[in-house]
Amino acid sequence: MQIKYSEKVPKGRNTTEETKHKRENTFVYYLPNSEKEPKRVCRKMFLSTISSGERIVTTAWKKYDGEIAVAEDKRGKYEHRPRVIDDMMVQSVKDHVNSIDRVESHYTRKDSKKLYLNNITSTAQMFRLYEEWCGWYPGKYTNKANKRQYRDIVNANFNLAFHLPKKDRCDICHVFDNNEFPNEEEKQRFIEHKEHKKKTRALKNADKADGSTNEKLVVATFDFQKVLQTPHGETKLFGISINKS
Repeated sequence: MQIKYSEKVPKGRNTTEETKHKRENTFVYYLPNSEKEPKRVCRKMFLSTISSGERIVTTAWKKYDGEIAVAEDKRGKYEHRPRVIDDMMVQSVKDHVNSIDRVESHYTRKDSKKLYLNNITSTAQMFRLYEEWCGWYPGKYTNKANKRQYRDIVNANFNLAFHLPKKDRCDICHVFDNNEFPNEEEKQRFIEHKEHKKKTRALKNADKADGSTNEKLVVATFDFQKVLQTPHGETKLFGISINKS
């Protein structure tokens, strides 16, 4: 638009012979009429019509080489930039994120495609752990990411979530997660609990499939996790002991 309906011509005259100005050219502006023929207009009308300033016209002409008016995008291409995102940097961030424990889904997250991390609340916390983690492998990752680069790589390669829904934790999982030294019996009980969870989901999905194909069958599910009872904690009800005397 700026090139098609404008023309760069030598300026008409100098004000004085002694004073030499840097500007050697001026611009002539045109707008199409009802017959789509260019008609010369003043600068103010042209710039008001395209809702722009004069600088965008001068910049377009500076980049115009006679054939192509669009110059190469040079954003982010700086030779003095100390750290450029390369494959080594991306791999270091991926390895770090993959080394963090995931939180296993239970109820609401079973169909979620998000990645829930254990005991992580923000990307800033992840970056602090990343800096510490890189120190464990000296020489392995020669190009480390800064905070902004780390965030950009994580957002581009992972679908993370930090919020842990309270109703998504059951009592057994919550107790096991807070047990730093579980014995063999507790480990076996937790494994059986996870197997029971998988079987329950399979039965639910089978009933839903039957309900969608059988018109005489109605399948309904109820989320009792949403029933708020008091007093309660983050995962379960508090027991109340009343001493009557």
